[in-house]
Amino acid sequence: MPITRNDIVARLKAAFEPNPKVYAFWLEGSDSLGSVDKYSDLDIWFDVEDGHEQKIMKEVERVLKTLAPLDLVYHYNHSDPKIIQEHLHIKGTSEFLLLDICIQSHSRKAKFTKEMTHELPFPIFDKTKITKLYSLNQKAVNKEIAARVEHLRLEVAQSSRVKKYILRGQFLESWVYYNRWILGPLVELLRIKYAPLTRDMGLVHISNYLPKKELKQLESLYQVKSVKDIGTKSKKALQMCNSLLKVLCKN
Repeated sequence: MPITRNDIVARLKAAFEPNPKVYAFWLEGSDSLGSVDKYSDLDIWFDVEDGHEQKIMKEVERVLKTLAPLDLVYHYNHSDPKIIQEHLHIKGTSEFLLLDICIQSHSRKAKFTKEMTHELPFPIFDKTKITKLYSLNQKAVNKEIAARVEHLRLEVAQSSRVKKYILRGQFLESWVYYNRWILGPLVELLRIKYAPLTRDMGLVHISNYLPKKELKQLESLYQVKSVKDIGTKSKKALQMCNSLLKVLCKN
C-alpha cells in the first residue's frame, strides 16, 4: 500500500503528542483550506519549547524514516529567526507530496485571525491553544495598508527605470526591471484591492483571489517575448496601476 498524507500525519501525531516539549501540531495550506488534490504538498507546523527546535526537527526526520527512507532533506533558511524549516520527501510517495516542515519557538507567540483567507491552522493537537483564532485589528491593518499603498505609488512613479532599457533595446534588463518596478507593484495593488490579507504573497496562489477578468489581464501582461512586447505591455500595466492607486488612495 502506498504511503498517504494521512499515514504521515498519523505517524507524527502518535510520536509527538506525548512529548512535553511539543505544544502543538497543525497543518496549513491546502489541508486547512479544504483544497487538497493529488498535486498538493503537506505543510506541517510544530510549536515547541524554546531551545528544542533542532532536536525536534531531527526527531521528525527519524519518525518519518520509520515509514520509508527520505530521498530529500533540504534545510531552508527561514526569514524568521524563531522558525526553522526543512523540505523533505519520503521515498516511494508521490513526487508532489513534498513535506514542508516548520518548527516555531513557543516564544514566537504568533496569532491566527478569523478573517484570514490563507494559512489558517488545521489543528492535529494543541495543548496550549496556539491555534486559537482571534479577531483582526482592522484599524491597524488599514493603517499598514495605507502606508503600503503610498510606498507602491512611489515605486510605480519610477517606471522610467524600465523605459530606459526598453529604449536601449536590452531584453533581459527590460524584463527584470519590468517585473520589479511595474508588475510587482501591480500584483500587490491587485491583492490589496481583492485580498488584502494576502498582500505580501506575490504570485503565490494568486489565481484563487483575483476575479477572472483581472486574472486574465495579469496573465497577458506577464506573457512577453521581446523588448517590443515589454514596451507595449508596460504601458497597459501602468494604466492598471494608476487606476488601482486612484481607488485605493481614496480609501
